[in-house]
Amino acid sequence: MAPGILMEVCVDSVESAISAERGGASRIELCSSLVEGGVTPSIGLLQVVKQYVKIPVFAIVRPRGGDFLYTDSEIEVMKADIKMAKASGANGIVFGVLTEDGRVNCEVCLDLIAESRPLPVTFHRAFDMVHDPSTALECLISLGFDRVLTSGCDSTALEGLPTLKHLVEQVSPRWRNNREKPAADSGRLWYLRISLFCSIFPRLFNEVSKQLGLNGSLPLPARVQRESGRHL
Repeated sequence: MAPGILMEVCVDSVESAISAERGGASRIELCSSLVEGGVTPSIGLLQVVKQYVKIPVFAIVRPRGGDFLYTDSEIEVMKADIKMAKASGANGIVFGVLTEDGRVNCEVCLDLIAESRPLPVTFHRAFDMVHDPSTALECLISLGFDRVLTSGCDSTALEGLPTLKHLVEQVSPRWRNNREKPAADSGRLWYLRISLFCSIFPRLFNEVSKQLGLNGSLPLPARVQRESGRHL
């Protein structure tokens, strides 16, 4: 893997987590039920995975499959799951909440971010359902998200390449500066990364990497992340 590129693998079992680490993964996103797109893993699964792997494990917090519009009770469940994931050794938290009109639900996300700290937070592929990706990205930056998982609002990163190019251009100055503060001026440094969700075919990553100016090739199916000058 080329310098500046991390390979993140989404897994839903202990065996898959072990295989991902052996295969060169830099980080794991842990979930249950990948057939539903990934939902919150059990605390038992998180604890056992942490016993078997040394690379960072980010836990997804998604109470159910389907859309990303959550009731008040589901949001309470998410907060409780975040607390338990932190207590069980998660290295980061992954979630996403939208409004009915396709915007990032800023109020709920801000509460979930506060619950997640001091761990890094990632906005997952709910981003690909937003009405206006550019505006949504600025919202994530202002809220203090560290990462966003996206395939350019399309089924694969290759198909979403025009949007990905625009998003990369939008955040490139912040990658270079590495020191822009969130709108709330919390004083915390943030590093927003765009993660390319590619399918199981390495050629897709290799083509997208070439088009976006990322040097490197991918031997395994993975989520791959362009980092701003440092590895976690």
